[in-house]
Amino acid sequence: GSGLWQYANLLPVTDENSRLSLGEGNTPVVRSNRLDEFALGARVSFKVEYMNPTMSYKDRHCCVSVSKALELKRGLIAVSSTGNHGLSAAAYAARAHLPCLVLTTPQISDVVRAQLAAYGARVCLTDSMEVRWDIVREGVKNLGWWPIGNLVSPPAGVETYGVDGYKTISFEAYEQCSPVPEYVACPVSFGDGLFGIWKGFNELVELGLMSQAPAMIAVECSYGGALTN
Repeated sequence: GSGLWQYANLLPVTDENSRLSLGEGNTPVVRSNRLDEFALGARVSFKVEYMNPTMSYKDRHCCVSVSKALELKRGLIAVSSTGNHGLSAAAYAARAHLPCLVLTTPQISDVVRAQLAAYGARVCLTDSMEVRWDIVREGVKNLGWWPIGNLVSPPAGVETYGVDGYKTISFEAYEQCSPVPEYVACPVSFGDGLFGIWKGFNELVELGLMSQAPAMIAVECSYGGALTN
């Protein structure tokens, strides 16, 4: 296959006819020319994930997750999101010809709302994150919705099929970088992206392609905007 599906044997969608694509994956690794001086002699490179179809690494997750929803014949994609996760879910639901419900807050930006409308998603405004999770959980339990994001409190990340989509970042980095990086830093949020990347590198170790997985560095901003320790 192409894109993510060149690694189809390591992804959880067995039905070839259910495998969707919007051209995600194969993002470049670009060497930094400004950060090395702050990195104590280390070489710093970036995996340029904004080159995915909706400008987010969430496309890797949603590509695999919505494909799995098709394989399992689920009828509606549901997600609680205020930004890129919802946009990605809506885009891949549209590609699959599945309805998509995005539960969000009244503070959602006009730009995001317009993009969701362009993808044909139905937007539902709620008062709190916990209310959104409750609605998704009830829909999954009673109506057969496919949850493409978190649905419990406290949050426990996204459904596991989509997490495997993040493994493809590791697979691509293995092929693109020589040597494979010793450290990989990524934004953390609920932790599913970091876990998927870690899982991908560890599968490469299990396959005998690497002797040791890179150390993972979780990076996140506090709600106040200052970097956390």
